[in-house]
Amino acid sequence: MIHSRRPSRPGSLLLGAGLALSLAAAARAQPPAAPSPGAQPFLLQPTPEQQLIGAVDVCVRWGADPAHLADVIMTNSSGDKDLDAKIPDMIRSIPYPRPADDAGEWFGLSLSFGAAEPHHTLPDCDAAVRALRTGGDPI
Repeated sequence: MIHSRRPSRPGSLLLGAGLALSLAAAARAQPPAAPSPGAQPFLLQPTPEQQLIGAVDVCVRWGADPAHLADVIMTNSSGDKDLDAKIPDMIRSIPYPRPADDAGEWFGLSLSFGAAEPHHTLPDCDAAVRALRTGGDPI
């Protein structure tokens, strides 16, 4: 599930829907975890979507490539360092056309995976950028 700070902007809904579908597809592409030695096998293994659970907030913007988001700042961790590490590259790898009215500003997205409850407040991208510029951690 994806929430965007700019829902009135043309293409934001498509961006959010496309990101949700692409991230779900990327999650499905991950191989299931190998069972630990001595563990009882499951009759039905959980799907990758069921294994990938968490919610993150990010601030994103387009760069020189008009077809891909270039910059991603994690502003709220899912609590799963492996999931958090995958998110920026997953977002950058998915093609998203830049809207004609894009002025290069940052905007916030809230992403949730599996049964995780999405965050109800979108990230403050101005604060995240200020934190990075002053050497702080935006998370």
